[in-house]
Amino acid sequence: MRLPRFLGNIVRAGASPEIVTTRNFDELGNVLEPMAKTIEGHESAIDSILTKIAKLIPPAILGRGRIYDVRSFGTLAAALTYIGANTATLYITNEQAVTTNTTIPSNISIIVLKGGSFAISTGVTLTINGSFEAGLFHVFTGAGTVSGLYQGHPEWFGPFTTATLRTAALVLAIAACEHIIVSGAEYDPLDVVVSGKNLWMQSAVTFKVPNGFITTTPGTPALKFSADDTCVSGNFTVDGNVANQSTGGFTSAQRTGTLCFAADNTRIDGEVTINNAFWVGCQMEGGSTSGSEITDIYVKAMYIYNPGYYAFMPWTVDGWRIEELDVVIGPNSTDARVRTGTQTITGECLNGYIGRLTNTQSLVVEKRTRKLHIDRLDCGAFKCEDSADISVGSATLRGQFYDQRGTRISIQTLVIDGFDDATLPAMNINTSVALTPGDDYSGGGLYIGTAIIRDTVNATNNVQVRTILNAYIGRIMCINPAATVKGILFDGDAAYVPQENVFIGSIFSEGHATYDLEIQSGFTNIHVMNINASAVRSSTRGGPTLVGNLDWSVQDGFSFIDGSPNFAVNVTVQGGMGLAGAAPVTNYAVVSDEHLGLTAGQGYYSFGVGIPGDANYERVVMQHDGTDAIIDSQAGGTGTVTSIRFRRNGSDRLSIGNTQITAAAALLSEHATGGFGYTTGAGGTVTQGSGSGKATGVTLSKVCGQITMDGAALNAGVSVSFTLTNTAIAATDILVFNHASVGTVGDYTFSARCAAGSATITVRNVTAGNLSEAIVIGFALVKGVTA
Repeated sequence: MRLPRFLGNIVRAGASPEIVTTRNFDELGNVLEPMAKTIEGHESAIDSILTKIAKLIPPAILGRGRIYDVRSFGTLAAALTYIGANTATLYITNEQAVTTNTTIPSNISIIVLKGGSFAISTGVTLTINGSFEAGLFHVFTGAGTVSGLYQGHPEWFGPFTTATLRTAALVLAIAACEHIIVSGAEYDPLDVVVSGKNLWMQSAVTFKVPNGFITTTPGTPALKFSADDTCVSGNFTVDGNVANQSTGGFTSAQRTGTLCFAADNTRIDGEVTINNAFWVGCQMEGGSTSGSEITDIYVKAMYIYNPGYYAFMPWTVDGWRIEELDVVIGPNSTDARVRTGTQTITGECLNGYIGRLTNTQSLVVEKRTRKLHIDRLDCGAFKCEDSADISVGSATLRGQFYDQRGTRISIQTLVIDGFDDATLPAMNINTSVALTPGDDYSGGGLYIGTAIIRDTVNATNNVQVRTILNAYIGRIMCINPAATVKGILFDGDAAYVPQENVFIGSIFSEGHATYDLEIQSGFTNIHVMNINASAVRSSTRGGPTLVGNLDWSVQDGFSFIDGSPNFAVNVTVQGGMGLAGAAPVTNYAVVSDEHLGLTAGQGYYSFGVGIPGDANYERVVMQHDGTDAIIDSQAGGTGTVTSIRFRRNGSDRLSIGNTQITAAAALLSEHATGGFGYTTGAGGTVTQGSGSGKATGVTLSKVCGQITMDGAALNAGVSVSFTLTNTAIAATDILVFNHASVGTVGDYTFSARCAAGSATITVRNVTAGNLSEAIVIGFALVKGVTA
């Protein structure tokens, strides 16, 4: 039995099948059914035939109702009319002219076989609301428009033999389809100008600027997103072909990006490689005024090689995220920095995130950048200028870190490795314009968890601090320098303000040519908890150098606090605390072993108002002279120090004045042999003089001493009085007497009446006989009051 002709065509190897229709299946059943009944042993052959048939019919077609060939109707319009609202699949097997606006409803599925196409007249729109399938060949011809396609290929919309033709076809595909599958090939520059599109990049998709394509400003991106809500999936490349373009008339202010984001809600879910960028590698830019920024930009990974100018430039954008950004300079790279911020206009770069940024040149976060976070930064240099709320998890640099008027800059870990520049410090906190507390972009505020500067070569300083406000640095380490002049310099130039409110947990600095640590005048409220011994003690460099009239104290100046007993020695104060020509400073504290000519090994700590060399000063000095601890109140010029007061809970308990010590509590001694009394210098001696008589007055202005009376006779039971003139005596005081020597103890009694500046002393002979003895009376003055 011969198979029907259509079935033979289906199973013949290499043959193109005819369209399978319901009528064909009816005929097939009529033939195979009697074969199954009458021919034994043909079951396996029939199964094989049916298997081949099934493979030739797409599974989805089996659920699309009746199957038709447009040739059966003559025209597309006739086929659509005949099918009507029924579910059906319509094969397009030849060219169909579309001369009027035509809509293919959703109940009709279209399958275009090779040789089939739609020729759409100018001004005519073909709308396809149902499913559509075709191979990678030209399907839509003519100058008309296609709309409604859910998914499509650029090959359907035009010739695909050159980059220019492919790009023209892709533009038409983007206009017609919601999802566009972009075949791997090279394309000319593309601008996505229709919103809500999804581009699915196949392998080896490249958008490249042709040779000589750019001749004038502003140039052309290789790929630009000008419409909102675009999503790109898969990996692709953009190529600026910078070596084959003209840069005539271009300036460094030019912002044209080889990849350009200019619309909201653009997402790249794959990896984009930007090669040979012209002018900027990637640009994100909305309007120039605040509130006109583009929003919601996402890139999974961006790799930029050999950019002509800036590598990446988010300009006016709010809400952008790049998981991975790598920049590598090349032969055409003049400045491959990553730069954020707008500087001069009111538009801002806001709410950015970079998971990992690697750049062999630099990251520059400039004015009007706010709220940028980078998890990992590995690049040449890193600069924050007039920017705010910038945070970095870890930063590894080979160039300089420069904080210039940054506000709320936070870096958990900063490592500067191998910095080599004879004109710059490795870490520079500096600005020539004053910070403004509370200002969004120049208000100060710096946090660094750990800063490690190592292996620097020929640097002026490892760390230079000029303008700083409200800063916390947990730890600074400056190690293994080579020909670096200074380790850490607090530069007190008056042009740089403010210079205050800095806390440093610990400093480790060693091996620098001049100083490991230098702190100049002008800084206020600087606190350092710990400094390594080699920075503090240095026979060749003198340890920390504090230059000029330094404004510092424990509370609102510069203080060193350390648990090590060695800290308070070998800290040099260069030139003492009194350089001429400086205005008096207040609230200072100094630790030194060489101040005021003290020899090595002697400690010195002073605090007060003014410093020696001022017209007036008042201070208290605490020092150790190698044997004793000394507290000294000092004043000069018109300055005075009335007393040194010891307080408890705000109340004076002991006051040491120039002439007296006042205690607000009981003075008790528990010493077994010491007790209370006077020491050498408090006492004196005086003599009435031989032959002057026992009534002769004497003068001795001492609080204690001895009086030698004249040897004149004093009859039994008789008293004699004389005056002791003594400026130490007040009327309320008490004189205590003792028979010191000469004569017999008990032969005399002594009494006194005190007045202001003197006392009348009475001596009585209590024996039965007359006595002629020059007795010696000892006295001590006890101060008294009546209130």
